Amino acid sequence: PGFALVAIVTIALAIAGNAAIFSILKAVLLEPLPYRDAGQLVTIDVKSTRGFYISTSIPNYRDWRDRTRSFQRFGGEAGWGFILTGRGQAEVVSARAVIGDLFPLLGLEPQLGRLFGAAETELGAEPIVVLGSRYWTTRFGANPSIVGQALVLDGRPHAVVGVLRPQAGYPNADVEMYFPMGSIPDLPWEDRQSSFGTRIIARLAPGVTAAAAQDDLNRATQAAVEREGRPMATPEVRSLTAHFVGDVDTQIWILMGAVAFVLLIAVANVGNLTLARAEDRRREIAVRTALGAGRKALIRELLTESVLVSLAGGAAGLVLAFTAVRFGVPLLP
Repeated sequence: PGFALVAIVTIALAIAGNAAIFSILKAVLLEPLPYRDAGQLVTIDVKSTRGFYISTSIPNYRDWRDRTRSFQRFGGEAGWGFILTGRGQAEVVSARAVIGDLFPLLGLEPQLGRLFGAAETELGAEPIVVLGSRYWTTRFGANPSIVGQALVLDGRPHAVVGVLRPQAGYPNADVEMYFPMGSIPDLPWEDRQSSFGTRIIARLAPGVTAAAAQDDLNRATQAAVEREGRPMATPEVRSLTAHFVGDVDTQIWILMGAVAFVLLIAVANVGNLTLARAEDRRREIAVRTALGAGRKALIRELLTESVLVSLAGGAAGLVLAFTAVRFGVPLLP
């Protein structure tokens, strides 16, 4: 029992580490983003004239959308918050202000009603909203009659026009609702120096590389500088995957390599334990042989013992891995 317990725990810890880290590696680096043709999606970061990153102003967004040819579609979004009233206790709602073709360029589709297009997001847009599926289910009980009803947000009625499909959304499925940016009063739409958290997402045209798109944006920005005669924020093209993953890819691969070595060490340790135990069992095996046990019977017994220990260690390792992923990931930065 002592040998079996030590071997099972050793195997379990090693397998748990590898399974947990590989689960994170697969989700972060190997799986494509949950959007149509995600490899063509890019974000356009903005670096101010002082050298630090800022959000995008609407005039810059319009220039890059209208004066470049490297992109199929352009869109943008900014985080927003509403106070929902008129439906029981007032609550804060997490929303996203949308401009441009955000829904079609990401390939998002409705499960009820419709989504709104680029023309409906410009200045003076109607106050309408699209609900996230999770919020529709938890807050409105998945009631299909919500489409067409009005929600009072910050004291203004907003008509519900649609509901997104389950597990869909940007930047994730936890966003509770989306609305046209142009329906917000008093935003600095014409001020190139003002921004309010807007991030641009675009889809590259067929055959266009990120480097070519960067050159196209640089040309459009330089033309705007010459027209207005003053320095401007500069755009930087980055893949949408890089935007979400950041610079953690190298760290995750290093961590995967480290736990792989832990698995090799664990295997070597259990192998050494098995050899040491076999040395202690020489008398037992000699007695079995004297009583008539053949070579095949002895090998079968030893293999059965090893397989059972391995299966028990593997099963315990998977349980630990599941626990680590489920409860450990939320604790990571």
